[in-house]
Amino acid sequence: MNDKIIIQKNELFYILVNLITTKMFFTYPRYMVNNSGNAAWIQCIYVSLIYAIIYTFTLILYKKTSTVNILDASEFIGGKVLKRIVGILLSIILILNIAVTIRALPESIKTVLLPLTPMKLLMISLGIAIALGAYAGLYSLARICSLFMPVAAVVFVFLLLLLIPDYDITNIYPILGKGTYNIFVSGLSSLGIFSDTIILFILLPFFRNYSEMKAASTKALTVGSLISFLIVFIYNLIFSYPASEDFMMPIYQISRLIKIGDFFQRFEAFFEFVWSISIMLYASIYLFVICYIWKEIFDLKYYKELIFPFTVIIISLSYLPSSTVQLSNTGNIISVFTIPLCIFLPAIIALSFRIKNHIINNKKILK
Repeated sequence: MNDKIIIQKNELFYILVNLITTKMFFTYPRYMVNNSGNAAWIQCIYVSLIYAIIYTFTLILYKKTSTVNILDASEFIGGKVLKRIVGILLSIILILNIAVTIRALPESIKTVLLPLTPMKLLMISLGIAIALGAYAGLYSLARICSLFMPVAAVVFVFLLLLLIPDYDITNIYPILGKGTYNIFVSGLSSLGIFSDTIILFILLPFFRNYSEMKAASTKALTVGSLISFLIVFIYNLIFSYPASEDFMMPIYQISRLIKIGDFFQRFEAFFEFVWSISIMLYASIYLFVICYIWKEIFDLKYYKELIFPFTVIIISLSYLPSSTVQLSNTGNIISVFTIPLCIFLPAIIALSFRIKNHIINNKKILK
């Protein structure tokens, strides 16, 4: 693998927007509604602001590290041993995250398009698709994202416009839903919307410089937060509480409402096609990053030999839940451990890096 590959600023922007928003098309809106009722949109705004503060602080810490990623910073702090510990920990986090998320695609395809197709066949097909994506490499995935995401944005805008007749402002009352505690305290668990941004701090060597990374990631975080808010808000506008708690895949239910006379009545099938590409790009990036981590921590020459075993592991874990309900419950349990690490580990590593670097510089001055 060529570590000198440079991801352009616009490509980084589209990659991050895809990483942030993909999960919002699965169970996250329902999860937020279960927590805050019809105030889920307020919770979405709140966690976006909280993460913006955390992310700003993390970016400040990385300003002096340039494009040194989490793995290299860990090696500087504690040598190869710490680098491998952090790398294996990151791999476990990413595998658990992606195993839960990608199960949504075959479940929705089976529901919408292929109800008679065995789940095993759908899972194997998905595994082949994401393995091919990871094999193509980060540069190819970045280019595809930069071509696909504008198309997805147009589809999303049409979704918002076509749903206007179904909006009902009374559905968001009472404004505070289940109460301020649910919104501002237990609602912090929804920071998981942004857990995928940890990938940014792993792929730092692929970016030209800190300034471009900061500009693109900040813009992507803003756009991703806005899209997440709009998804939750229209869900609150269309479905009243507590009926909105009943849908496992809210955006699928929303898209089913769109009808234009007798000519266009299956928008959810078209939406399924667009979302399928989005989640396959998402999963391929994840798989590439997992293989890249193992290549780096064990000083391997190539990463492609790792694609097959990690694909088998991810697909096998993803297939374990027997239903969407069990899948959702499994995701909630896993997120208790993975979300805090995804949100705070980059800052902890960068802070430790700067402290040790400061100590070394002081010793040099004293000598």
